[in-house]
Amino acid sequence: MKKSIIVASRIAAIAIAVLFIFSGFVKGIDPMGTTYKLVDYFEAFGMPFFNPIALPLSIALSATEMLIGLMLLFRVKNRVAAWGALIFMVGFTVLTFFSALFNPVTDCGCFGDAIKLSNWATFYKNLVFLPIAILAFYGSKSRQEMFGKCLLNWSATFVLAAIAVGISLHSLAYKPVIDFRPFKIGVNLKEAMAIPAGAPADEYKTTLVYKKDGIEKSFDESNYPWQDSTWVFVDSKSVLVKKGYTPTISNFSLTGENNEDITSMVTEGQGYTFLLIAPKLETANLSRINYIQNLAGLCLTNKHKFIIVSSSDWARIKEVATTIELPVTIAQADETMLKTIVRSNPGLLLIHNGTIVGKWAWREMPHFASAESNPITMALRESESRSNTYLVTTLILSLILLLIGGSWLANRK
Repeated sequence: MKKSIIVASRIAAIAIAVLFIFSGFVKGIDPMGTTYKLVDYFEAFGMPFFNPIALPLSIALSATEMLIGLMLLFRVKNRVAAWGALIFMVGFTVLTFFSALFNPVTDCGCFGDAIKLSNWATFYKNLVFLPIAILAFYGSKSRQEMFGKCLLNWSATFVLAAIAVGISLHSLAYKPVIDFRPFKIGVNLKEAMAIPAGAPADEYKTTLVYKKDGIEKSFDESNYPWQDSTWVFVDSKSVLVKKGYTPTISNFSLTGENNEDITSMVTEGQGYTFLLIAPKLETANLSRINYIQNLAGLCLTNKHKFIIVSSSDWARIKEVATTIELPVTIAQADETMLKTIVRSNPGLLLIHNGTIVGKWAWREMPHFASAESNPITMALRESESRSNTYLVTTLILSLILLLIGGSWLANRK
């Protein structure tokens, strides 16, 4: 094999490795988001019977992608990793081609919430990387293995697999390590929902269908026969031709039990507001109901707002509110929006003057003494949750350094 081809194949292997690591990581840190995307695909293709396995499939998909990328990057089982990358690229190139043609789901979800791509853009991206994957596969035999011994190679593969799966399991148990969603900490809801003055609006092309003497004809708004009564209106169709300005958050809306809009209570309200968010109360984990009761009591004592939000029916929401045994505000909201805000069921959101200052999954809702009157203390406890993230990150870096160190020792020997 020519030296130039060897060099090109090694560069190709690194490029594919970076692609797979990034793609696997951004999906792996948000396994529930990937699960929702897989369910969308299953529903669109008429295969809802696969919905129950969407979560384990989500973890397996992201972990496999990341594992292939790490194996290519660290030269562990080169040939196996190259085969995996090639199979993935061929399979997803075919899949994204059909997705682009039929558009069953508008966003492919290949990069999670980190990067949004249309189906055609995803297909073109795969067309670019497919030949790179082929080149990496072609030169995989010429790449020197990090470890000479087979046992060390398989041990390294196991370590890398543990890293890939561990990231997803940690994010599933708590929350995404990195939040790419619009409802992340530090976002002011009112500002994120605002449309600047003079911002371009959506532009539509309207087609009007009229019928005369049994023949239908299409017109636009400039030439339709409004003065000719012999033409009978049949139908109208509007097609988006130019997308206007879209605010970062466009779907945040809360409805009170009397069917009133209480969104402004959260976005414009002063002071602290706690949102206990349960996308579906029927499947929510309410094992910490005593904690919720204490939190509601704290809010009542210190005049903070406490709102239970769910997409479930009012009877179910009121049942949970009654269990708390304290006066709380209840609201309904769109299930998809609630799943975007928190990946946990339930989850807790702390808002101060319309700005999100804290977010927790049900497992990590912070403990605090009832004497604490300032809930910003709770937001600061976010650092406790972040310490878990730092711990996981440290472990990952340590394992990678161990892998590199092992390779160095093996090469010396």
